[in-house]
Amino acid sequence: MISKRVEKYYLDLVNKYSNNPNVLIYYMEEGSHHILKVVFGSNVFCLLHDSSSIRVKYIYNYFSRPNEYNTVVGFSIDRLARKMMNEISRRVRVGGFS
Repeated sequence: MISKRVEKYYLDLVNKYSNNPNVLIYYMEEGSHHILKVVFGSNVFCLLHDSSSIRVKYIYNYFSRPNEYNTVVGFSIDRLARKMMNEISRRVRVGGFS
């Protein structure tokens, strides 16, 4: 069930950014892991879910310090996916391609 929701967010991102060649969107399934990864220049966003756990990880790098990453762990995939999508749209809007 969670994998279908991760796939739904992948399709939402593809529909939104299909015209932007600078945004690369990946959806990977590897065993029990479901990974949604978005790369926009030096900006990296990753949503990870392991089927054996109920926790979801959202990993992203800081806008001003692209070599430093932050990890948010939560139970709500919808909340973390919305947080990720809002941050991606904000960085695309301000032109954070560096």
